[in-house]
Amino acid sequence: MANSVDRYYQKKKRRKKKIKFIFFSLLFILMMLTLGILSVTVFFNAEQIIVQGNTRYSAQELLEQGELSVGQNLFRLDKFETIEKMKEFPYVKDVEINRKLPNTLVVKVIENQPVVWVYAPDGAALLNEEYRVLEVLEVSKDAFPKESALLKEEPKEEPDQDEEEKEETEEAEEEQEPQKPHPMLEKIPLLTPLKAEKAEVGKTAEFGEKKQDYTGFLKELYEAFNCDEQLEWAKVNQVHFAARYDIRLVYSDRVVIDFGTLDQAKTKVELASYLLKDNGTAQTAIVDVSDPKRVYYRPKK
Repeated sequence: MANSVDRYYQKKKRRKKKIKFIFFSLLFILMMLTLGILSVTVFFNAEQIIVQGNTRYSAQELLEQGELSVGQNLFRLDKFETIEKMKEFPYVKDVEINRKLPNTLVVKVIENQPVVWVYAPDGAALLNEEYRVLEVLEVSKDAFPKESALLKEEPKEEPDQDEEEKEETEEAEEEQEPQKPHPMLEKIPLLTPLKAEKAEVGKTAEFGEKKQDYTGFLKELYEAFNCDEQLEWAKVNQVHFAARYDIRLVYSDRVVIDFGTLDQAKTKVELASYLLKDNGTAQTAIVDVSDPKRVYYRPKK
């Protein structure tokens, strides 16, 4: 009889524990649901939005483009959608959005830089390393900086042109006052011989089927330069992609660096850097790194 009573009380005790466990579990779930609802309605609303890294666009322009405003809930914000909207600005390369609890949103903007410019139907198109058109400057051909003579062959004399025609041509050239090149184009290297057939801001420039396969070279060359501590992309005047095996550039207005191909691009940039460190850029010269096993510096007369 005693055993039956004991079993009864034990069973009753287990039932109470089970009810107690269910009660507290439901209470915990209810509390979490309440906290979740409050976090996306009452708590964690943005009282401050900090924008960093922007130079091309104001903070207000970026926030309006991304549809961000004070008062938005930090957790209801769709960061990916906001980032994509901001990246519609041509100079915006990437965006990082971080929540700083309880009420701050930090927006870090990574901007595109104009790496080269190319001739375009409407003027000069500024491109980043992936050939995205950042801006099109509507300038006349007279405002284009001159292409470097270091990459050109010596002009042949025209036997059929008489002395009078030569004199008239020279006089006409003297009468024409040279127009000063556009200041922005003087700071960015010209890419030749590619010419954009279509340059729409915010989109990739189109060069035509025959030249389109060369466009991947620029990023590789640009990144190789950025890895070097001595050479500066800002001192590159012109980049010449004549063919896959004939890639050259003019550096510091006086030096032609001949890469040949872009195989081992970083190694070739390092070798060019060493040669220029030893010889300088004061005189006109050719730096040939087309064969990494046999490089040389040759002054050009």
